[in-house]
Amino acid sequence: MISIKRGLWIVFYIVLISLPQVSFGKDILQAPKNSYQFINEINYNKIYEKIYEGLKHVDEKIDLSDCGIKSNGVAQEVSILFNELLGECPEIFYVDNGSSITYRSNGEAYLEVAYTSTRTKILTQVQEVKAKVNTMIQSLIKEDMSDLEKEIAIHNALILSTAYDEEGYNSGKIDPDSYTIYGTLIKGKAVCDGYSKTFQYILNQIGIPCIRIISETHAWNIVNIDGNNYHVDLTWDDPSPDIKNYISYECFNQTDDYMWNLLTDEDRVHSWDKSKYPACTSQKYQFMNTMTFVQTDTNFIYYSDLYTNKVYKVPLVNLTQKIRLMPGSGMYLTLYKDTIYFSYVSLGGSLYKIKTNGTGLTRIRKESVRDLYIKDNKLHYTVQSTGKENTLNLS
Repeated sequence: MISIKRGLWIVFYIVLISLPQVSFGKDILQAPKNSYQFINEINYNKIYEKIYEGLKHVDEKIDLSDCGIKSNGVAQEVSILFNELLGECPEIFYVDNGSSITYRSNGEAYLEVAYTSTRTKILTQVQEVKAKVNTMIQSLIKEDMSDLEKEIAIHNALILSTAYDEEGYNSGKIDPDSYTIYGTLIKGKAVCDGYSKTFQYILNQIGIPCIRIISETHAWNIVNIDGNNYHVDLTWDDPSPDIKNYISYECFNQTDDYMWNLLTDEDRVHSWDKSKYPACTSQKYQFMNTMTFVQTDTNFIYYSDLYTNKVYKVPLVNLTQKIRLMPGSGMYLTLYKDTIYFSYVSLGGSLYKIKTNGTGLTRIRKESVRDLYIKDNKLHYTVQSTGKENTLNLS
């Protein structure tokens, strides 16, 4: 809610409607490009940039005296601008509720900002995030990759390194960091806000346009790939409870119609004001929505079909060219070098392996297994009947 105190000084309190977000320049933070105009001699671009610079330096008081804030109407517009900035800049993840604008009729004005921690701690957290993002970009993104390949790489990496904050959600005590890029990247824990803000930030850093889309109960992204807009929902593509090494493309590069109709009216979470967001009509990648247990290398996507569990691979240069990898059905795919390990559903869920070229199909363990993943050159798998995790040395 918003309240105004009258007197010699007029104080306008800003109440943030949501927890903030995060996005950095590749090495140095830069204010985002914006298209605000002069209105009634108020330079909103200047206000935006001054607030951004102040937040970037974790200033408790940001001087806006030369910005012409002399009325309630302007102060209210600045409060809207403030919230828009937080929505556009996920890197500013450390602003708390309780910020306020104070102004006088002579033009003296300043913004007092409430932060989630001390300046020293926040700047340390900022450096942690910057280092994590730079490492991710340097390790995953190559100059000769297409925008689609870059998008896939970031999508997959975030899902594999993040678990939905199910404990916080179920208890009603979600860690505030789970709403931010810090929680997603450093703590490895997020809710939809954290997933969508982090995806937005990193894609923008590598030159792929990406925004957040918000409904009453959910947040996800719209990306632009080769001139077409698509919905992407990392929260939906990452299972809860978390399954290690599980990636789905059920909500990857999808259309408005697909997302809107994903659930019935009663359960629908992907509902939004379509007048406020770009339309997503291209069905170019809609076929990918059946890809589960996804694994990738530099040339192919390997996956189990959502409905049949048949295992395929598709070339990244031609995603419509489905190649059946083996007879029968498989789940819990995990890739190590040139070999895929999986639970062979058609043969009782036994642990099998097969070369990525479709040769060398071999049984490793007779018992039914699930939850396969690779760590430290070892294959980890859970025996279905006992729930016990075992390992197999692959080096």
